[in-house]
Order: sequence, then C-alpha cells, then structure tokens
Amino acid sequence: MTALVVAAISGCTSLHLTSQARREAHWRATTATLTGIVRDSATGLPLNATVYVHAGRHDDIDGTDSVGRFRMPVLDSGAARVEISRRGFITEQRTVLLAVGRTDSVSVALRRATPPCCRLAGRWEVDLTLDSAGHAGAVAGVRQLAAGSVTFGDSQRTLYLHRRDETGQVREELGVSSIDLSPMLGPHFRPGALVHDLRSIGATDVDSTLETTTRASSFHGDSVEIEFVPQVDHAGLFLNGRISGDSIAGRWFQKSYCCGAYGRFVLRRVQ
Repeated sequence: MTALVVAAISGCTSLHLTSQARREAHWRATTATLTGIVRDSATGLPLNATVYVHAGRHDDIDGTDSVGRFRMPVLDSGAARVEISRRGFITEQRTVLLAVGRTDSVSVALRRATPPCCRLAGRWEVDLTLDSAGHAGAVAGVRQLAAGSVTFGDSQRTLYLHRRDETGQVREELGVSSIDLSPMLGPHFRPGALVHDLRSIGATDVDSTLETTTRASSFHGDSVEIEFVPQVDHAGLFLNGRISGDSIAGRWFQKSYCCGAYGRFVLRRVQ
C-alpha cells in the first residue's frame, strides 16, 4: 500500500515538473526577457533601484537585488521603454529592442541628483509689471501694475525626472494666491471669472480653489518657476525667475493659446 502511495506521489510530481517545464519552454519561445545591472556612477557600487518596463501591451515593475541585478521575463517583443529610478538619483530612461526567445541586457549607472536650491514655504507679496498686454491691449484704462500675495504651505514633493531639469532634483510646493489681475488684463481676469466661464460651457466639477491654486518648482542653483492656475493650460500666469535671499525676480507670461500678455515680477517673502 505504501509503495503504491509513493508511486502515485512520484507520478504526480513528475507530471507537475513536466507541465511546468513545458510552460517555461513555451514562455521562452513566445516572449522576450530583459536583464540588467544598476550601479552608482560615482562609486561603481551596485544599487537597489526600481525598474519599470513598458513593452507592447504590458507594463512590468521590479526591483534590483543586493548586487544591483534584475531579470524580467515574459515580456512582449519590440521596442521597450525602460525606466530606472532610485531616490536621490537622476532617473534614467532607455529604449531596448526585445526579440522573442532572446535575452537582452542593459547596464545603467545612475548619477546623484543635485539638490534643489530652496524652500518657498511662507507668505510672499507679489508685484507684477505689464510690458505687453497681448489680447488685453485694446482694453480701455489698462494699468501697468498688479499686486497681491501667495502663500506656500509646508507640503512638498521631490522629483528626480523633470521636463526642464534632468540633472538635479526638483522640489514642488503648492500654495494659494490672492491676486486681482483684472485692472491690468481686463474683466476676464477678475476673481471668479474663470470658474464662471468654465461652468458656462458645462464643466461642473470646478470650484473657486481652481483660480487660487499655485504651484512652484525650485531647481538647483537659484532658478524658480511659479505657475498660477496650473490645472488649466490656457489660464493663469507662468513666472520664471531667480531667487536671492527673500526675493524672487524675473519674467511672467500669460498662459494663452496665442498672443498673451507678459511682463516682469518681484516676489518678497514677508512671513
């Protein structure tokens, strides 16, 4: 009886191994495999990093092991986008051409990211000077100045891959602004006008915070970008300046499909 049981178990195990081997053989014959190693560019030491792969119809994510290596089987063939990231380092992106039944490899050296220049938490006074009114040029009584304030909170996040600065960390902070641009740019820029216009064309999920939301990006060195109404591409202002102590000065541009206003700005920290 015991012999029969042992034989049955052995037979099941053999069938399981055979089935598993067939599945693995099928995967190897119908999919591609990507392997790689990730190191610190300065020291050459292996890094624990996150590896994201978009290949064909599928996305896959994995991490490197203790010696910086990774292996990702069962991928679709064709051009695959590979993104390797680790906190404190600049994210690297590669494109690898994968082929069915083949194992391809990548070797990546991550560079340490330069820290951003500054924190903007606190309240700032804003002074805007108009150089060109753009569409608002024909508005009677256009003033050359506008003033208000913006307050940034304590919340922040750090980015390691940014459209403008791919060599350093970028710190993003959110704030709330209080600026009436209508004396300078016309009635369409009075508080509440944007929300009213969006609701008039059927947008029901907007509220007054849309107009006051402000986003700041601090880069390494002394470069700062500030965007008023970041959720809407064609509304609000975009400020590009440099920080020195408790002041930021530079140029501002109206976010517009065409021919927007522009000028100069100064922000002074008051709190």
